[in-house]
Amino acid sequence: MTQATISRLINTPDLTVDPSTPLGKIQAAKRPWDAFPVPLVKPNPLSIKSGAYRAMQKCIALAMALELPVGKWTLEGSTGLDEGMKAALLINARDEVTHYQAFKYLQDAYQVDPQDIEEVENYRDALIDTDFHPVLLSGFTELTVFFVTLSMIRKYGSDEAKRVGLYVSKDEARHVNTNFYIMDTLGITLDPWEWSLLDEIRVKIIKWLTSDLSKADRDYWMAQSDSLRKTRKAPGLEWTKDGLIEPFFEGRRAY
Repeated sequence: MTQATISRLINTPDLTVDPSTPLGKIQAAKRPWDAFPVPLVKPNPLSIKSGAYRAMQKCIALAMALELPVGKWTLEGSTGLDEGMKAALLINARDEVTHYQAFKYLQDAYQVDPQDIEEVENYRDALIDTDFHPVLLSGFTELTVFFVTLSMIRKYGSDEAKRVGLYVSKDEARHVNTNFYIMDTLGITLDPWEWSLLDEIRVKIIKWLTSDLSKADRDYWMAQSDSLRKTRKAPGLEWTKDGLIEPFFEGRRAY
């Protein structure tokens, strides 16, 4: 199934987006990059005691279980759309293959337990079972879950992991802008009860990701996800502007 999904994503037709359009301006931020090997990470006592190492393993497991499905949802969501929207989504869908390959290196470096990936697959199935529009599922997951996960990686990870987090986060910012532009343009939304179904899954995922951290850290990461869900912004992630860690967290309207 994994290889079939990868083949389907990388063999999508080559399309371009008019650079003068809102989606073209969003896509102008794309910077190609390739996955790279990551050396084995040997956790120090502090990272084990604080729960940081365990949190990293869970973040990587989440990526391994959700990157390709998000790509698949993005591809499915392109069906029937105009050429510009379809092209933007297909470009984004291909990115998920690079993300998956990069996290595969991290999976080996952090010796991720396959049971953690299976746990996330349960959340993935719950998202699929909602049967909501695939562009909405992608946008919601990338905004409220991936942005938090990537910030955790850049806070708790090795230097190589931080690089992966940076590169993926830049892609995800572009994806979120694309998805929400399309959702806003086409009027794709949910009623309050339907949103609550997604929120229930989101909260379970964030609680699982952060369960090994201190209460203060658990509350902090949940607050960021809550803020992203409600406002598409997370002021609590302003620290991502420091050094290598560049800001990506706002679902900025580039249109």
